[in-house]
Amino acid sequence: MTEKIFKFATVKGDSLFFDKGDAADVEIYESLRDLSNGYFRGGECEALGTENFTPEFGDCKEITEIEDFLNKCAKEEGLSEVFFNVEWQRDSEWRIDPETLELEEFIEGSPNDNSYYHWEKGKLEELSSGDLLEVEG
Repeated sequence: MTEKIFKFATVKGDSLFFDKGDAADVEIYESLRDLSNGYFRGGECEALGTENFTPEFGDCKEITEIEDFLNKCAKEEGLSEVFFNVEWQRDSEWRIDPETLELEEFIEGSPNDNSYYHWEKGKLEELSSGDLLEVEG
């Protein structure tokens, strides 16, 4: 089996492995209240959208920093303000075309930790879990 090692991931056959906690699932919310009441916290609010942070691959071919990726996502949403839940993956596996290195489907991952961000009018700020609102169920 052919193995190619990159800075953030390793390709083995037709699988791509992120095994250093560098990949993440990103959920986009319209408000702090929606973020605080998101499904990931057992709440009732569905994200506006989801993206995958896969440095050097997929939509992140030229992006290796989460802040750059979140800025890109925020601008694409077309809103003046958005909130992000970044669910870091301890490790994750993706199907990849070994010839073209085009990212295909997500196979599996193991969530490790969450980070939260607020983007408003071009400025990105990291939030702490203490910044999230207590939302009654």
